[in-house]
Amino acid sequence: MRSISSDAELQEPPELADRHIPVVCLLGKTGSGKSSIVKALTNQANIEIGRGFRPCTTVPQYHDFPSDKPVLRFLDTPGLGAVGYDFSEEIAKIKQNSHVLLACASIDDPAQRVLYDTICEICRHSKAIPVIAVYTNPESIPIRNERVRARQGIHARLEDMAGRNVPWVELDLRVTPGQQYECPAAINDLYMMLEDRCPEVAVILSKDQLRTDESNAFSEVRGDVLRYSLAAGTADAFPVFGLTAVPITQARMLYMLFRAYDIEMTRERFAAFAGALGAGIAANVAAKFVARQAVKLIPIAGQTVGAAGTAAASFATTFAIGRSAALFLFKLKEGGKVDPAEVQRMFKIAFKDAFKSRDV
Repeated sequence: MRSISSDAELQEPPELADRHIPVVCLLGKTGSGKSSIVKALTNQANIEIGRGFRPCTTVPQYHDFPSDKPVLRFLDTPGLGAVGYDFSEEIAKIKQNSHVLLACASIDDPAQRVLYDTICEICRHSKAIPVIAVYTNPESIPIRNERVRARQGIHARLEDMAGRNVPWVELDLRVTPGQQYECPAAINDLYMMLEDRCPEVAVILSKDQLRTDESNAFSEVRGDVLRYSLAAGTADAFPVFGLTAVPITQARMLYMLFRAYDIEMTRERFAAFAGALGAGIAANVAAKFVARQAVKLIPIAGQTVGAAGTAAASFATTFAIGRSAALFLFKLKEGGKVDPAEVQRMFKIAFKDAFKSRDV
């Protein structure tokens, strides 16, 4: 069998991935729980958590997730209004680089003028950036009606300054003796809000509930698949460029997966994977890909709505190809029979997880 991995281009990692990792920016005063929120979402125990009103984050900090091969970054900013810190320089970076804003406020602190002003400044110039409000320390107001009034007062002003409806969640960030959070349902609600507003972030944070030998094997390459998917989505945001960049990125990813599973990538094996994926799915993906490129060439509309939609679709398609290829390679390595229906089912599930608003 002749190897098809001789092309040196396939051996290069996608350069776009590191520069376009999704960034979740947390904004709030000292004591609003920003670092604790990052820890709750990522389960990273090494993130230092502040206590009381002593600021823990004194300079902007990026928390890469995972730390070794990051596919998501949290920007933990210093407490708004901190003495001696000029936040104005950071606002320009946040406008340019952030994919989602988490506006964090302690529910027992009605003095949120600095948060309102910051959200107003960012949203005035970045009208498309999603904003989610996270209210912490609900246990500080034990009487429910009083807690509701306190939250409503802050939230009404926050929405006025953002100029849009802002979804919200209350998080009790205390942990039990067994290191479990008091509010698992609320943390899940936050995951869902992130999913609705940034599918890439949701897929990165999602936990694989089915612990099998195959899923454990995929967990070893999941970060790499996500990085290639992010690169494909970024490339497809630009007219014409995506016609060549996306297929090349997907080919690189497949080459990486064959190497990771210690299987030589040959034309015959590549054809076997394509056959398992099915002509119907392959043709549908190809047709939609060409159609998306055409949409992007439409003046004005194609450069905004079309570009955003194509980027999300290419992210989801690349992730689904990678996930189904991992299943195919696992079965091949184990010497078992590859069931095309199982590969196709995995593709559809992975695509839906990555981009729930569309079906293949």
